[in-house]
Amino acid sequence: MCNKKFSIIVPVYNTEEYLGKCIGSLINQTYSNIEIILVNDGSTDNSAKICDEYADKDKRILVLHEPNEGATASINKGLRQSTGDYIIFLDSDDYIDYQSCEVFASIIKKHPGIEMINSKSKSIFNEQIIVPTHVNLEKNMPISGPEYLKLMLKQNRFWMPIWYNIYKRSFLIENNFYLKVGIMAYDFQWTPRVFLAAKSVVSSEFYHHFRHVRTDSMSRTVDLNHRIKRAENHIATCFELEKIFDDLHDIDLRWLLKDKLVHYYFYIFHYGKLYRDSTRHLINKQFLKNNAMRKITKFCVLFFCVSNRLFYFGVEMLYILRRLVKYKVLKKFKD
Repeated sequence: MCNKKFSIIVPVYNTEEYLGKCIGSLINQTYSNIEIILVNDGSTDNSAKICDEYADKDKRILVLHEPNEGATASINKGLRQSTGDYIIFLDSDDYIDYQSCEVFASIIKKHPGIEMINSKSKSIFNEQIIVPTHVNLEKNMPISGPEYLKLMLKQNRFWMPIWYNIYKRSFLIENNFYLKVGIMAYDFQWTPRVFLAAKSVVSSEFYHHFRHVRTDSMSRTVDLNHRIKRAENHIATCFELEKIFDDLHDIDLRWLLKDKLVHYYFYIFHYGKLYRDSTRHLINKQFLKNNAMRKITKFCVLFFCVSNRLFYFGVEMLYILRRLVKYKVLKKFKD
């Protein structure tokens, strides 16, 4: 077993209900050479107190109390304070398997200097476990980040949350891979750039991460103004990534990433209900035409350009049908 040190960075904001389980999964790791950095982002509940209580009992825990600036600022502060060889990011309402660091240490021993480990996650919603499908590799051997990114896109299994991966700290620091502060689409803005820069990525079959899907995060009645603000934020990120993808020398990868941008834009359009007259200024048909690569994507863009209002309600019907099918399958399973 190698003796690499892991820094586990946890931004904390008003998650007192889940925080004990989160921290418990860290202090009880079967691998001991870790540091736990809890960044309290101006919590107004008992989260700060809970962090301090755990820190008093375990010297591996460092608590940073900061004014509320959002998750991106908290993650950056944790990264700057970290001293480990590898970085694990974790939301404070999630938790990891007790053997996570031990498993990752064994992978690093087998592949010294690996820059990224792409691991697996399970989501828990209403006592149901949802398992996203990940990339299939013929051999569990390191490949470059761009090649791994290409595989994910071809298999339609490109998952963007930063906590899906484990990162070599020096790789992040040397490439100045801090998160862009204040944006809501930080995973989408950050993860593709990190993969594009990585020289070595290995895939793990281990399910290390468990995510609690909270009811409020699944709500379809989120305030419309909030939805529009998020949509504006995400669209700006789309334009930023478009410039990066346009400069890629790998034609296949550029083609896949640009097409992915269009589908992400459609998701944003639907989420923000941008068919309304008040949000017409956010519609950019030229962006869609420039980046649609596949025939089916070009057809969707054509449909969108003819009537984005009709496009919205068509997507809404698909969501309804999908939920009905899922409900029937689950009901049949329970029966």
